[in-house]
Amino acid sequence: MSKKMNSISFISILLGTAVFAGGCFKAGNTQTAQPLQTEVIQVQEEANQSIASGINVVLEKSEGHDHNHDHNHDHGHDHSEIVVLPEASEVPLSATTESADESRLQHEASKEQERVETDHANQQAADQAETTRLEGQKTAAEAEERLEAERQVEAYAAEMARLISQAELVLTREYPWGEFSQKTIELQMLLGTSVDGVYGNATRQAHLAALADRGLLTDNVPSAPPATPAPNQAPSTTCSGMSCWNGYEGQNQAAVNSAINALPAELQRALNGVDIVNGCHPYAYASKGRCVYGVWDSAGWKADGTYGADWARSLWISNRAVEGGRLADVAVHEAAHAYSYMIMRTCVNNSTGETYRVDLRNLFGGEEFLADAITAYFNGANAFQNYRGTGTGLSQGEQDALTEMFASC
Repeated sequence: MSKKMNSISFISILLGTAVFAGGCFKAGNTQTAQPLQTEVIQVQEEANQSIASGINVVLEKSEGHDHNHDHNHDHGHDHSEIVVLPEASEVPLSATTESADESRLQHEASKEQERVETDHANQQAADQAETTRLEGQKTAAEAEERLEAERQVEAYAAEMARLISQAELVLTREYPWGEFSQKTIELQMLLGTSVDGVYGNATRQAHLAALADRGLLTDNVPSAPPATPAPNQAPSTTCSGMSCWNGYEGQNQAAVNSAINALPAELQRALNGVDIVNGCHPYAYASKGRCVYGVWDSAGWKADGTYGADWARSLWISNRAVEGGRLADVAVHEAAHAYSYMIMRTCVNNSTGETYRVDLRNLFGGEEFLADAITAYFNGANAFQNYRGTGTGLSQGEQDALTEMFASC
């Protein structure tokens, strides 16, 4: 609209100039009227062309107008008589350019906003996906933990069931009365009683109590055999010394003496003043219900459970041991008890401050196991070992401990 208004204004100026020129001609400027009229017509045509092409026309005041024109007779009209038109390259485009730039900037801003919103949406989607992944991972971990806990509970329940079943099996099987057996060791460990591998009265009482607690049958619980008097020496009109002791046998006394004399020098030291008896020890027979292979008696125990008999500090080996071919091993085993009592009991281990008897009992698991270990030390792993088990050898540490003890004591 501004271009049209400028064009109209320009035409109005031209018409006004023409009228004014005509007026001037009438006022006496006849000499220059014709050329000026021609110029105005030309300018008007150019102006029309400018209007058609949309180019603004600028009028410039002429410095070279007719000097003969009387300014005193100027009727208030403009005397600009030269029209200056702008070149095509000078056409003002600022409005159009600004409009285009503004549109471009708005478009770029819109695109940037769209990109920002898209990035934000993508980030939100990525965050949500990561949150979902982590929640899934956490849920899976918690599920796995629950499964593991359930597996542990099931494993524990299965183990408990196995142990209960095993305990019931141990409690309900048969046991020999008064004889050493590995089964009896397992039973005594289960019952929590002293472990010697021999089923006797104390083991029987604990066994019956355990069966009653679990409501199990007692059909297989052994009973003590009826007491019988200890065997005595064949009737004789006279006796002296150990031949008069209750339980003395004597048929293999010479063989027993020979086995004792063949003992290692370390063990021989413990037998000074000790009575060597071929017989069935009366107290062992009364408590076990049978004639055991051998006994070391430091106090002189009688069949009635009292002590102080004449056979205090005696070593007994029965006919059963001799006839069973175990004389040499039983001799070492019982001599080891004598050594433990007579020597190790007062021999202090400077490294521990305890006696060697205490240290080695702890190492091997008790007095009987220590005597078996000494038997294996001298007679080898295949020697008869009632408690450790025949064929049980010594570790290097156990071997070294016994060597050190014998060297120190």
